[in-house]
Amino acid sequence: MSIAWVFPGQGSQAVGMGSDLYEQIPGARAIFDQADETLGIPISQLCFEGPEAELTATENAQPALLTVSTALMRALEDLGGAGLARPIAVARTIWSRSANRSAPTQSRAWQPGSWWWQTTTPPTSW
Repeated sequence: MSIAWVFPGQGSQAVGMGSDLYEQIPGARAIFDQADETLGIPISQLCFEGPEAELTATENAQPALLTVSTALMRALEDLGGAGLARPIAVARTIWSRSANRSAPTQSRAWQPGSWWWQTTTPPTSW
C-alpha cells in the first residue's frame, strides 16, 4: 500500500488546536515546550487560547501549524507508530513547512541553524 501524508497550511489554524495532544501525550507536550523555548514566544498558548486574530497572522500561523503537525507526528510515534511507512508523496495546502518536515528529502527552504533544520535529519546531498 502506498502512503501519502497531507499537512494543513495557513488558513486551517483554529484556536484550541493541539491542546488535546498537549494534555494527553508527553512527547507532543515536549514538542510544544521546545517550540515555546526556541521561538521565544508562547506559541502553545496562542494555539490553545488565541486570540484568533493573533493566531491568524502569518508570522504566528506558520510556526503554530508546524508545531501542531510535528506534535501530532510525535504522538503517533509515542502511541506505537514509530514504524510508520515513509510516504511516497507529501501534500500541503497553500504553503506549509510541516509537509517538508516529513518528506524523505529536504527542501532548500530549510536553512541550517533554524529550529526546523535542527529537529530533522539534514539531507546527505542537495
